[in-house]
Amino acid sequence: MGQYGRKVLKRHDKVLTASSDIGNVSYVTPTLHTMFGIPTPDNTFPHHPSFTASAGTDEAHAEAIVVGKSLALIGWEMLNNDELFATAHQQWREEIERE
Repeated sequence: MGQYGRKVLKRHDKVLTASSDIGNVSYVTPTLHTMFGIPTPDNTFPHHPSFTASAGTDEAHAEAIVVGKSLALIGWEMLNNDELFATAHQQWREEIERE
């Protein structure tokens, strides 16, 4: 993401709530739950008509393409770099054991 001038947050101080089915899977295998921002008017929230309108813009589509390409490259790296995968797997194991 850094190649595209995007800032990556490993953790966020503000609790951002959302639901997904990835939570259960993450207890069995390492996972990556990605969220990304799109340009929106102030005070716009997901599931609101103004967010829907923002999600349909060319700017939002361009951001989704950047994120999609980045995720594909991360997947490729995990499949082709055994050391990187081992590091990610170890970090995941440590997190699971802490809980």
